[in-house]
Amino acid sequence: IAQQLEHMEISPAGEDGQYFQPFGDGFSNVLALLPGDDPELAGEVIVVGAHFDHIGFGRKRDNAQIHPGADDNATGVAAVLELAEAFRHFAPPCRRSILFAFWDAEEKGLLGSKHWVNNPTVPLKSVVLALNFDMLGRLREDRLHLVGTRSGVGWRRLFVLHNPGDLSLVFSWSIHPPSDHLPFINAGIPAVMFHTGLHEDYHKPTDTADRINYAGMERIVRYAFFVVYDLASRDKLPPYRPEAKQEKAPEWPAEPVPRLGVRCQATKENGQWVEIVEVLPGSPAEQAGIRAQDRILRVDGREHPSWEDLLTAVSTAENEVSLVVQSQGQDDLRQMTVTLTGPPMPLGLILGRDEADPEAALVIGVIPASPAALAGIREGDRIWEVNGRPLGPDPTGTLPQLIKAERQANPHLSVIFSVEREGRILRIAIPDPSLN
Repeated sequence: IAQQLEHMEISPAGEDGQYFQPFGDGFSNVLALLPGDDPELAGEVIVVGAHFDHIGFGRKRDNAQIHPGADDNATGVAAVLELAEAFRHFAPPCRRSILFAFWDAEEKGLLGSKHWVNNPTVPLKSVVLALNFDMLGRLREDRLHLVGTRSGVGWRRLFVLHNPGDLSLVFSWSIHPPSDHLPFINAGIPAVMFHTGLHEDYHKPTDTADRINYAGMERIVRYAFFVVYDLASRDKLPPYRPEAKQEKAPEWPAEPVPRLGVRCQATKENGQWVEIVEVLPGSPAEQAGIRAQDRILRVDGREHPSWEDLLTAVSTAENEVSLVVQSQGQDDLRQMTVTLTGPPMPLGLILGRDEADPEAALVIGVIPASPAALAGIREGDRIWEVNGRPLGPDPTGTLPQLIKAERQANPHLSVIFSVEREGRILRIAIPDPSLN
């Protein structure tokens, strides 16, 4: 590794002007520094690293067979060497400096990266980000795992922006599995691991070079190059987010709070009216005098409503909905305005907020048969824009306002959402619900 770095003419960044940083019982990290060219930002450092050790002859039950470690982690080492050569010889200089790091003794408990964080060869306070490449050789179904993006506010979006669209980016809520990104996160530095996942050859003699997906590796490293170049060149990087150290996937509510509080009968007659099957006790519907077996003949002025019409009106209304109701066996019609509970669910979307991705509206649920559901919006999607207009720092509040404004400005036209789904940007058209 050191010979390769010397051949590339990248400066040593170990101890005593060498590429090596010895530690422990015969271990040594290998380090090289490519200085940035911006007088103001060259003092900031991005660490690009991979561990080069493996488990040797493995465990006793493996009959002392050699464990080649082709995926774990010759692939990561090859990726970092390729990136080092690309940045040294083929790319314009970056504004920030890049430290190329090859960690020893990762398999013994992240010893190399831990040692460097405790004994840095550049000032630790200058490190603004660490990227870790660990097991890149088994890309399957285009899925690249990115672990640790939640250690910084807004990192997810930066990684999405450089996806050419052929990779499915799997963002982890946790900073695990453990690898050499963890010591940096624990030291208050954002860090992200690139990883293609575990497999049946992990830590076995069968982790050999003939099983590597080389075309997949090339795609990942090309993608990583543009990510690193952007992060090493932009004016400002997102701040560290300490909450990431304890996070796990949240448990969203299984169902939204009922806004009207009724269940409807789905029958052939629903093209003429909506029949109420059940009214929840204490609900807005009960308080308005709606009873089981009542028929709703008009919803916000729309005659002969289907239950989808009622659902759309109730889920998207700001505060209230106008109904015309008829009780079974009676001719009299009752017109009423019902004040709803809970926040609006624009187009049938149940929205949440992710503090690590603060300018996207996170879809935590979709009302069945709603306009959003019919258009193909899914739970877990992240809405970035409405007709090209970004949501900004209050996405769940801004989204309904933008939808309303666009409907008023362009009635009967579809609203176009920019949606991030597994690292890909989709354009999804939501038709006007009034045009059934």
